Amino acid sequence: MKRCISIALATTAIGLISTASAAGKPVRGSGSHGVANSLMVKLNAAAEELEAGNVAGFCDDLQAFINESKAQSGKKLTEEQANENMALARVFQQLGGC
Repeated sequence: MKRCISIALATTAIGLISTASAAGKPVRGSGSHGVANSLMVKLNAAAEELEAGNVAGFCDDLQAFINESKAQSGKKLTEEQANENMALARVFQQLGGC
């Protein structure tokens, strides 16, 4: 189960960035790439923590992803993107035992 969640997280991170880039809407203005990268780093870190068996680290990384998505809502992310990010992360939190 942990392996499946880790793969899903990594796939989601890649999907979030590529979908956003293709749609041209993940981030607005200068610094957009930095926000996208920061979100991806958090998802990848969560996957690594879960693979290592560190559920607390996994949960912390996902919460950091949620916090950043919320903070960037209406700024570098659209409100819709931020809400989608947060909803998806909450599903991963439930699946991972947070």
